[in-house]
Amino acid sequence: ALRRQLAEMDASPPDEQRRLVTVLFADLAGFTTLSERMDPEDVRELQHAFFAAMTRPIEAYEGCVEKYIGDAVLAVFGVPQAHEDDPERAVRAALALQEAMAALNERLSRVPSRAGLPGSVSLFSLPLPSLSLRVGVHTGLVISRVEEEGGFVVTGDTVNLAARLQGAAEPGTVLISRDTYRLVAHAFV
Repeated sequence: ALRRQLAEMDASPPDEQRRLVTVLFADLAGFTTLSERMDPEDVRELQHAFFAAMTRPIEAYEGCVEKYIGDAVLAVFGVPQAHEDDPERAVRAALALQEAMAALNERLSRVPSRAGLPGSVSLFSLPLPSLSLRVGVHTGLVISRVEEEGGFVVTGDTVNLAARLQGAAEPGTVLISRDTYRLVAHAFV
């Protein structure tokens, strides 16, 4: 019976784990001011387009979106599965996010505003300015907790530092921490 219990414990990971991960935090610059002038349905459509465009590169590099926060995306590389090159994957994803943002801007620039086409249902009521993305990336320890729905939550200063780096980044750029850079210096200038 004891062997069976030990085997069950080994088969199911604990609900919380201490993990070394790389956190990517991406946020639209000026979105709050823009959304104040927009219809709520337009804001929702823009958020859906933004989140879809941001999720693809993150998943392509095997990162996981932990959550969407207003106009921001919090992604983690190293949970639920760790790779030895998670920091590199995160930086590559961050650069791909900037490319995806440029492509999204291009696509949105071709969408006429509702003001120009009366009766249209899926177009924005205002012409949209070009949107800029700030991205911060940091590698460090977190506590990862598996949620009942199968998702996860990461907690720790690593998340806070990634968010602060994002806030310090210039629009259209990626800012990484020294800890992350030490791990990716072989691949990036």
